[in-house]
Amino acid sequence: MAQASALFEALRVCTISSSAQPFWSTSPAPLEILEARVIELLVEQNVIVICTGGCGIDVIEREDGSLTGIEAVIDKDVASALLACQLRADWLVMLTDVDALYLE
Repeated sequence: MAQASALFEALRVCTISSSAQPFWSTSPAPLEILEARVIELLVEQNVIVICTGGCGIDVIEREDGSLTGIEAVIDKDVASALLACQLRADWLVMLTDVDALYLE
């Protein structure tokens, strides 16, 4: 869990504009994966769960406790790290076909 927590804290989004001038921005930080308990129950039943892939609905909690959808782009890597923390995962594996990490 410590590794997932460290990843969650370290991830940032680097965006390259159309003019090729890099700028740094951060996506809104997800606070909780609402479906974490359901995912946990599925994993306990040996179901392979594919999640935090960007198809969820971003929500905020209103003062009355209800949820409402918002327009946001939540970073999937950060959401994956948060889910790993919520599930107390031993490992977080991120697979990609990218040959390296490009900073610039």
